[in-house]
Amino acid sequence: MDKFLGDGVLVTFGDLAEPLAEGPSSEGPARAETADAMLAFALRVPESMTDLNGELDRLALSMRLQVRMGAASGYCTVGDFGEGDRLDYTVIGPAVNLASRLEALAPVDGLLIDEATHKLASAKVQRSHWGEHQIKGVPDPVSLCSVTFS
Repeated sequence: MDKFLGDGVLVTFGDLAEPLAEGPSSEGPARAETADAMLAFALRVPESMTDLNGELDRLALSMRLQVRMGAASGYCTVGDFGEGDRLDYTVIGPAVNLASRLEALAPVDGLLIDEATHKLASAKVQRSHWGEHQIKGVPDPVSLCSVTFS
């Protein structure tokens, strides 16, 4: 887990635990095991939300929490950004921005993934083509897939 962003959470997969001597970067080309690890994590989230909402019921609280998720694969710059007491270890790059846009488009309790993640992921997870969408900040339409939680 990288950080909390308002009511969201940024979670990264495949970034190096320690920055390289020659500079920060992701681990290199996206790999199938990284995509599968991300999907395995994402598949546990709806169950956790059900448990959390059950606890809210037990406490007689009327609120319900929902989740939307977006995932994209690609090269990113990873490392410490900022200066002094504002220094923060994080990840930046086009894949991070795309994942954020996909999260905003995702259905409630759903996950949208980009074509790169779809191609990398094993066949164990149910996916359906969601069509091509023009994403803000991305020049060409992006082919998306929806991941089924069952």
